Amino acid sequence: MPALTALLAGLLALEPAAHASGYYMSDVGTRGMARGGANIAGADDLSAQYYNPAALIRLRRPQVYLSYTMVNQPITFTRKDYDADGNVLKTYDEVSNEAKPMHIPNFGVSHHFGLPNTMFALGLFSPFAPRFDYDEEGSQRYTMKKALVIQFYAGPSVAHRIGWLTIGAGAFWTYVGADQGLDLAICQTKSGGEANCNDENLQQPAEGSQVYDVGVELSMADKSSFTWNLGLLAEPKPWITVGYSAQPKLNVDGTGSIDAEFEKGHWMTEGSLPLIDGSKHSDNDVNVLLTMPWIHRLGVAFHDEDRNWEVEGATTYQRWRVTEEIKVTNVDLTLPTTEQVQSLTGATGDPIESIVIDDDIVLPAGYEDTWSFRLGGHYRVIDPLLLRAGVLFEKSAIPAATQGVNLMDGDKWAFGFGGTGSILKNRLDIDLGMLYTIYPTREIKDSEVARQELPVDLGAAISNPDSLNNLTLGPGQVVGNGTLNAHTLFLSTAVTWRFGKRPGADG
Repeated sequence: MPALTALLAGLLALEPAAHASGYYMSDVGTRGMARGGANIAGADDLSAQYYNPAALIRLRRPQVYLSYTMVNQPITFTRKDYDADGNVLKTYDEVSNEAKPMHIPNFGVSHHFGLPNTMFALGLFSPFAPRFDYDEEGSQRYTMKKALVIQFYAGPSVAHRIGWLTIGAGAFWTYVGADQGLDLAICQTKSGGEANCNDENLQQPAEGSQVYDVGVELSMADKSSFTWNLGLLAEPKPWITVGYSAQPKLNVDGTGSIDAEFEKGHWMTEGSLPLIDGSKHSDNDVNVLLTMPWIHRLGVAFHDEDRNWEVEGATTYQRWRVTEEIKVTNVDLTLPTTEQVQSLTGATGDPIESIVIDDDIVLPAGYEDTWSFRLGGHYRVIDPLLLRAGVLFEKSAIPAATQGVNLMDGDKWAFGFGGTGSILKNRLDIDLGMLYTIYPTREIKDSEVARQELPVDLGAAISNPDSLNNLTLGPGQVVGNGTLNAHTLFLSTAVTWRFGKRPGADG
């Protein structure tokens, strides 16, 4: 594969990995958030479609549900370079996530259609996620400049009670979309020097850095995937409820585009011997393939007979090991060479043609299975007012050595609080909730996050153009070390309007 082909392949390969496991920042629903996610056995509104469809049986009367959540994730990163003894060689300016908060709605409607032991629902819901927007020239640019991930589910669910056991199921159309941008580095190296972009190996280090960036942006969306979930709700005694739900792995096949733009003044597109004709090149029809994990949820709730108080302990398990690789297919990107390059000939005497990138790209994922523990519940202070609180701990799916501004999925604690006020004879519920997620400050000194570099000996290339086919793109300078701080704030509200009657009831 020609070196420039390898370069663009490397650009593509970096992109989708940053989204594979870092965006499940919280589960859905105002009430579940306020309970710290301990809402598998205790779900009692239309967010049960997500947590445990069997819990829809608790709704009893037809209802309409609408929620709104704002998600904001401030992140600061101070990059540091270390020597072999762990001493700081250089400290860079702090960078911050300047992205605006995400605004996420959820919607649902349910009805029993006169069946006393069955409830049907139709809803649209989305796991909560932030967005990222960093300085285009910041020290983090080789791992991320901007990113946005959107996923939502839409479809029907049903719950049916058989004695003390309720079985639930849902079928959903799901949309998965991702956009991300970052930079990679190309440099001119001294003839006979080492093949990397360290300052001492550059062609003209005295005139400042000779490392030039290539900006890359990837957009992809899978608009036509389908998935399902199953749930159980066991209530053998009036004081205990056990809930379980499972959601299968999801095979994502996204279609999108890749744009690569060489920095202004880049010697590959300008200068005495430009190699590429034009600074920006695109492929508007690539496919990104990856697998999202199996998710299992289990909760046990203790409560009084009327559920005026409840305490639930819950756990979740996400099997990220199924994401064995991330694959980019249908690649067809042409980089036209300049007339100067086409006039050069190699050992075969043939001119150097335009570079066509059409190889599949396969990137091992290396994600780990993750789990969480949750404890939450509610207490009815007076008849129209109910308060909720909860706490959770979640283990990261991303190995510590590869965490950073592009993979903000470290071990985390979260604390939730909220409540519900019921008015109009309990026909209208108004929910408020918040969740505050804490990532402990990390002093990263052994990061494996490195910028991708392509060192080029231009002098050798002029005398022997065939050498352009033997260059190697690979990890160079480590850029993931430093001080990383982050937290996430979720603020949510929801309204539920009940109408009609319970089946077989007078009011």
